[in-house]
Amino acid sequence: MSNDGNSHGMVLNRFDRRTFLKATGAGTSAIALGVPSAAANNGSRSRLQTNGRWIEDTDGNTIKLRGLAIADPGFYELYHPKSSTEVLEWATDPDRGWYPNVVRLPVTKDSVDEFGGPAAFVDDVLRPAVDLLEECGVYAMVDFHLVRPYTQAATDDYNADVESANELEPIDDVMTNFWSVVAPEFAADEHVIYEVFNEPTYPTTWGEYGESVDTREDTWLLWRDVAQPWVDLIRDHAPETALIIGSPSWTSETQFAPTHPFDGESLIYASHIYPDNGQPDEFDAEYGTPAEEVPVVCTEFGWDPDTDDHYAGTNSNWGEPVREWIESYENMGWTAWCFDDSWGPAMFDSPNAGGNEPWELKDGPEQHGGFIKSWLSETGSGNGDGSDGGGSDDGDGDTGTLVAEQSLSTTEASVGETITFEVRDTTDDDQWIDTLEWAFGDGTTDSSWWTQHAYDAVGSYTVALTATDNEGQTTTHEVTIAVS
Repeated sequence: MSNDGNSHGMVLNRFDRRTFLKATGAGTSAIALGVPSAAANNGSRSRLQTNGRWIEDTDGNTIKLRGLAIADPGFYELYHPKSSTEVLEWATDPDRGWYPNVVRLPVTKDSVDEFGGPAAFVDDVLRPAVDLLEECGVYAMVDFHLVRPYTQAATDDYNADVESANELEPIDDVMTNFWSVVAPEFAADEHVIYEVFNEPTYPTTWGEYGESVDTREDTWLLWRDVAQPWVDLIRDHAPETALIIGSPSWTSETQFAPTHPFDGESLIYASHIYPDNGQPDEFDAEYGTPAEEVPVVCTEFGWDPDTDDHYAGTNSNWGEPVREWIESYENMGWTAWCFDDSWGPAMFDSPNAGGNEPWELKDGPEQHGGFIKSWLSETGSGNGDGSDGGGSDDGDGDTGTLVAEQSLSTTEASVGETITFEVRDTTDDDQWIDTLEWAFGDGTTDSSWWTQHAYDAVGSYTVALTATDNEGQTTTHEVTIAVS
């Protein structure tokens, strides 16, 4: 959810072509960008910690989190024909072209209650999801997905305005009951991160609920006073687990974290950004500048060209500028919303109103599903341990120091079936890709980072991706497709 107009104008002079290309894939030797191939996912992820403004693993590698959120895993078990593990397997499958190094698991209180409380939810839903992500070599971000007032006074005022059936439980009870169970459960799981409170809402400077606050800074200070005991509670149960901390007004006050940080070690600060926030030059002061001093992860953002909601936007007018902005901060991570067919902005379509199957990726020219997939593919070619990915051998193509590799949605297709082709940048830290050319083996070509193609006849086709870097090195990666 976006904030409500809380943005400051500030012109950015951060972006040049070299900075952007280096951040989005050409420079992988210092930062662990993505996830290795399925065969290389050995289930090991080193625990995250912070060092100044950087997120590092215990080996000292700087980690830039890049990933996505699924819908509440309990939602799938309760209401959807797909299971949460089925969705997670898809979202982390490099053979399907997905390369996150982190997946956000938003846990709503409604789902927890439907399962009979935190302990049952952990046993039936959360533990299987977390274990699956470990097997995939992907960080699991356990997010307590609350969207509600963060003080008891604001809760009381809210409850006075609603019917008794819709009243909220005392906030301290909710936080204590959840984290007293969840925090110790995954304390020993090194690939787990905790997001303390998704979106604290009121009090705000403009809202009617709760304590009176005169400035936005006052809301942060009030939030810090209220939430510090919850951070301490989690830390008591999970001394080494990295924690992500939101902020009032729907996690839109990140700018105060450097001046008024929470107490504790391995603390990361969240931001949530949608098209209603405007362009990067309008919200950089809130969400970008803090990353120059503290670790920041944008744990929620997305857009949809086919809505009038607060997340109405397109790839060209919002997604591309936001990608450039995020990647200009080497220490800013992100998880895009939402790898689902009904939780908007959704990356997939399905029949009727959603919550259905089969799923079809929203990959039109202005839709964010294909955009996010391509972004992850272009930045996800590293080994996941801070070293350069280099060339890899999938049994179908070249090995060695390739400039670029292919990532295909399938290597076996029917006549007329659409196949998605994406580029994986494998250049070294001081190089980047200058030119690309696809040859699909049937006389057709393309020069895009992401494209689709279908074959008109049965046969075996050799697809060649030829790439040239800034130093003039040219390599070709070939993959064979069987069409039946």
